[in-house]
This record gives sequence, C-alpha cells and structure tokens, in this order.
Amino acid sequence: MVIDFTATRCVPCKHMKPVMREFAAKYTDVEFIKLDVDELLRIQSTIAMGGTR
Repeated sequence: MVIDFTATRCVPCKHMKPVMREFAAKYTDVEFIKLDVDELLRIQSTIAMGGTR
C-alpha cells in the first residue's frame, strides 16, 4: 500500500500527481491511496507531517 499525502495548495504535490498515476498503472498489485491533508486536518498532526506549503 502506498499512501499519497497531498494538499490542494501544494505545488510539489501537483507535480507528483502524474508520477503517482503512472506508478499506480505500473504496479497494479499495490493499492495506491490519496489523502488530501487539507480536507483531513487531523491526519497532519497524527502523522506529524510538514512542508505542504
């Protein structure tokens, strides 16, 4: 399982979007999940994330 922590305002996240799509298509035996930390604020503190600006 790959969890893609992303944010709508995050420019590097936008650049990674096509890469993650490519990986999901290539590695079909792996589950890819996308989580928008702007929508799920509790996740940011639980995972101790930073640097989404």
